[in-house]
Amino acid sequence: MKISDHLVVLDYGRKIADGTPHQIRNDAAVIRAYLARMRRTKSRPRSRPISSKKGGCRRMLSIQGVHTFYGHIEALRGVDIEVKEGEIVTMIGANGAGKSTLLMTICGTPQAANGRIVFDGRDITRMPTHLIMRNGIAQSPRSRRIFPRLSVLENLQMGAAGVDPRRSSPKTWSRPSRSSRS
Repeated sequence: MKISDHLVVLDYGRKIADGTPHQIRNDAAVIRAYLARMRRTKSRPRSRPISSKKGGCRRMLSIQGVHTFYGHIEALRGVDIEVKEGEIVTMIGANGAGKSTLLMTICGTPQAANGRIVFDGRDITRMPTHLIMRNGIAQSPRSRRIFPRLSVLENLQMGAAGVDPRRSSPKTWSRPSRSSRS
């Protein structure tokens, strides 16, 4: 939790918390859903979405009321998330909570049935996956190194081969230092 600016916690396709690592660690809904057996604590009100400490940073990704289905099964239920430029966001949730479905929905497969996904000011909700990728959004599944002898950066560069260089470049792939993000 220490490397994240804020965390989003999903439980059965619903966002149950959104806040700083400290807020999430002490959030009653998170404790009930995931930590109840591990620790006892006084019940606290559910945390609300926080404003970024980085004030003037522009919004890079906005997910608004997204619902996604697999057939008749509703996998995401009205998810709202905002990610600002330079921010690291962590999604937490058990197997089946909706983390992968949310990432795949952002990438266009499956498409959101309702709601809106905006990346860098552009609505990508109904955009085909290959065009979403050209705009600089990609997914790198964990534990599956496509090119095992390449570094993480080199794997990302390989995946970005079809990306419009005006929208993404290797210099934008590194996280800004803490001092430049204040």
